[in-house]
Amino acid sequence: RFFTDIEMDAKQNVCVLGYEMDRQLFPYGGAVGKTIRAGGVYYRVVGVMERRGSSEAGASAATAAQNQNADAAKSSEYIMYVPLT
Repeated sequence: RFFTDIEMDAKQNVCVLGYEMDRQLFPYGGAVGKTIRAGGVYYRVVGVMERRGSSEAGASAATAAQNQNADAAKSSEYIMYVPLT
């Protein structure tokens, strides 16, 4: 899930992790409900984004341009979303 109106209005310290960020910080799962610290501020994880463009069946037929797009999509999964307050 993403942020609720209540979380935004109350300026709560919550975050949503990108897929790869979640895997790096919580390799055994269970990120939602945990607390992480970023920039000296503590955030409660309320959601994790789904993996982008995961299609193993078509991976062998990917062109160079598709591989570049996949790399860009993967790098955008190393991210943490926080509400703007």
